[in-house]
Amino acid sequence: MIGIRGYIAAAAVLTALILAWPLSTLAETGIDGGWLALLAILGLIPAMDAAIAVVNRGITRGLGATILPGLELRGGVPPHCRTILAVP
Repeated sequence: MIGIRGYIAAAAVLTALILAWPLSTLAETGIDGGWLALLAILGLIPAMDAAIAVVNRGITRGLGATILPGLELRGGVPPHCRTILAVP
């Protein structure tokens, strides 16, 4: 497994690709570099959001779901396993 470094690298590369396509198209039309930099800054968060969604989807499809072990609490919940759940 690649771990967190692979996850971050995949998200960063995909973010760069998502952001590069519209910026290169705008650069071909002759837009000034300052405007391109501003548009890159404004588009960075939506591009990162889309890239992370694609990476998460790929990981979910690649690994699949696994069944987690459960506790058998036939005699009730013991005191050391109790907690409070607050729902607003």
